[in-house]
Amino acid sequence: ELTAYHQSLVDKIRNITQFDRVMIYQFLEDWSGEVIAESTQPDRGSYLGLRFPASDIPAIARNLYRLNPYRMIPEAKAAPVPILSHDCATPELSYSDLRSVSPVHVLYLNHMGVVASFSVSILVGGQLWGLVACHHPKPAFLSLQNREDCARLVHDYGLDIAASGVNRYLRLL
Repeated sequence: ELTAYHQSLVDKIRNITQFDRVMIYQFLEDWSGEVIAESTQPDRGSYLGLRFPASDIPAIARNLYRLNPYRMIPEAKAAPVPILSHDCATPELSYSDLRSVSPVHVLYLNHMGVVASFSVSILVGGQLWGLVACHHPKPAFLSLQNREDCARLVHDYGLDIAASGVNRYLRLL
């Protein structure tokens, strides 16, 4: 039942985004992760069931995912644009969903054949539980409406996962 629910979410997100691959990446206790659901083009291969080390999504990135509901990378290879201000203060970009991409992450995406990505945080009980990761081989930009629609679906999914855990716990009592 839960597997079908995971699949339903990735199918809905893929329908909204039109990205080639959409996955649910669940964090484990040691912050490694596993792909537990996937919707992709048939010729793309599969990441379903693959596990990744915690270093793939470092603590600083996980903290940003906890603070910010989603992040859009329309073109990973785009040149960074400087931010200009009236003073010399470094701007606070933690809550920005459109930021420059670190060279290490650009390389990571390049190895996967990904140019555009969109990630949505899955919070359960206020804690980072996982991510919905969307990948596309060409530049792609999602409208604010589409990003918000995805964020709403994933937020509701997180609430349902939390409720499922509570229900399992109550059945044990």
